[in-house]
Amino acid sequence: MRPARVVTLAALAALSGCAGAFSGYGPGMTNEQRTSHGVTPDSPGSSMGTYSSRSYKTGEHVLGAQLGARLGAASASAGSLASGTALAVDAHADVVYAMDRWGVGIATGYTSDRLGEHAGATYFYSGFPVTAYGQFGLTRRIFVHGGAGRVIYGSVKRIEPNETSVDASAWRASAGITFVFVRGAKKDFALRLEGRVQRSGEAMLDGQDARWSSSAVLGELIYASF
Repeated sequence: MRPARVVTLAALAALSGCAGAFSGYGPGMTNEQRTSHGVTPDSPGSSMGTYSSRSYKTGEHVLGAQLGARLGAASASAGSLASGTALAVDAHADVVYAMDRWGVGIATGYTSDRLGEHAGATYFYSGFPVTAYGQFGLTRRIFVHGGAGRVIYGSVKRIEPNETSVDASAWRASAGITFVFVRGAKKDFALRLEGRVQRSGEAMLDGQDARWSSSAVLGELIYASF
């Protein structure tokens, strides 16, 4: 797949992706001094008010959760059956423990790669990934992550002309970078870009090699509240 096409599809995917994060979302967001601001009306309906500000420090060790979906494009192949550009989707639920610049997490969810029509057939790969990963804050607004895991109950499926499938669990590895582009007193907005690779073991579909292989670039917009 052409690099320009990958970048364009990933950018569009990032704009349409979504994720929510609660509590500490990662390195660089803990052990930090922040200030919240507010105005309280002097009386109900009054246009006059009292301005106030409050300083506080985020915790040094924070346990948080994330829920969202990443969208992107993949260069994929189903053995000797088909190959080309695929739509890649990763829905995920994470538990994250952040401690100053470092963080660790465990993610599970649902992964899907969809190859377009090949010789009258459409091919899918899907399953339930379980991934362990680490994070490191390069700065207060940029941090990187990387990890590996396994896609369980994975399968390669052909939809047309007649639906058939074969079990094909896979190994996967991922790495990426997150940019915090809006930082508030108690909430942040960030963009996460991630590259991931998935490789299944031997799989045969109608007597033909159907082992799945894909390399994808995905993106999501993140809202973090803590």
